[in-house]
Amino acid sequence: MAAGRAAEPRRSRSGRDDWLARAGCGAAADRKRRCSGLQRLARLGIGRREQVMDQSPREQNPPAQNCRDPQRGEPCRGEPGDRVRQDGGWLWRDRRHAGALLAELLAPEVHHHQDTTVVGIPPGGLEVAAALASVLQLPLSCWSVQRVRLPGRPGPTLGAIAPGHVHNLDEELLQRLGFDAEARHQLLHDHEHRMQLDQDRFGDPEPRELSHRRLILVDEGVRTGRVMEAALQSLRSLYPTTITVAVPVGARSALDQLEAQADRLLVLHPVEQLPQIADWFADLPSLHEGDLIALLRAA
Repeated sequence: MAAGRAAEPRRSRSGRDDWLARAGCGAAADRKRRCSGLQRLARLGIGRREQVMDQSPREQNPPAQNCRDPQRGEPCRGEPGDRVRQDGGWLWRDRRHAGALLAELLAPEVHHHQDTTVVGIPPGGLEVAAALASVLQLPLSCWSVQRVRLPGRPGPTLGAIAPGHVHNLDEELLQRLGFDAEARHQLLHDHEHRMQLDQDRFGDPEPRELSHRRLILVDEGVRTGRVMEAALQSLRSLYPTTITVAVPVGARSALDQLEAQADRLLVLHPVEQLPQIADWFADLPSLHEGDLIALLRAA
């Protein structure tokens, strides 16, 4: 413990269990893989509002009201000495901060399995993955999943495509937007071309490089789950040993779907709805091609 830092009173097991129960990980759900992350956070002293407040002297780090809904036991997240914004806006400084915290939870099992590769979904997931891989001293790879959007128009994501001709589209939304078979084919063709360009730019690994390895698949967050589902389906075809999905934040409905598809699902902060992933980060800058290439070269 750093000099001058007040010792934090140890929470009783009953108090910790009460928080886990309110978070949906009580006795009846303790075996669920998604709860294991929450349980480890609780053991590390994270997850109760008072614990975040008491980790450093009050004059240096005043009480932070950063729980979205304390009555429901939603977990707080903070590092000793961090200054947490007091309007309840964010849990992590940036993507690297979130990646380091995911690495902290994965470290015990990675120590026993050195045949592990961290796989980041660009753009944002690659920066989270780079920080995770750096802490755990693991190899880093990019997997160029392409988000499908209307060309030149802001709007909702229509789904995702992934290497291996994996298409995970919102067919109902495509129909509402008036896409016939020809327009749908052209849309997919354009995005397949962009994905191939990204694979070349970012040096995506050959299938044999990921086969029979333990993969940690990382993104910056999960909103609808379509991107992560496409990535999972694509990587499964390479016959990896296991796939662990690791994300900082995710919508519960999407996480429920992913839980059945991944060998393990680790999320720092599940939420009921996730309109914007950026809401949970103090700084979430746009990443450009040069930024992603630099991350991969530094790994």
